[in-house]
Parts: sequence; C-alpha cells; structure tokens
Amino acid sequence: MICIDDGSTDNSWKILQLYAAADRRIEILHLSQNYGAAHARNEGIKLINAHYTTFLDCDDTFAPDALEEALQVF
Repeated sequence: MICIDDGSTDNSWKILQLYAAADRRIEILHLSQNYGAAHARNEGIKLINAHYTTFLDCDDTFAPDALEEALQVF
C-alpha cells in the first residue's frame, strides 16, 4: 500500500508514519505542499510495483469486498 500525504496541514503525516512503522507493507510519501490529486497520484505511480492499481482518496470508502470482486474480472 502506498499512502501519499499531499501537503496536509493536520496530523495525517504523523498518523501515516505510525501505520508505516507498524506494517512494512505500507509505503508513505510526503509532498511539501498540496499539488492536487493528479500530481499526488503520478508521484505514487512512480513507486508502484504491482500488476493492479486502484486509488482511494481521503473522502472515499471501499465496500469490504470491493477489491476481491474487482479482481474476479481479471
């Protein structure tokens, strides 16, 4: 999982650091200012090493089985 802090002004970066420290599968990236979703995603894409990719913004949610169902298409 790649989590990107796009220049947040709250405690998001500290929270991401805690999650990343607890789980080595989580990679985090901090952008110095808010460049927008497209820029943040492009920076994240540079770090991807996987066959499939999806995006989830801070105001989005997935159904519990959403990724499993999406993979069945492939």
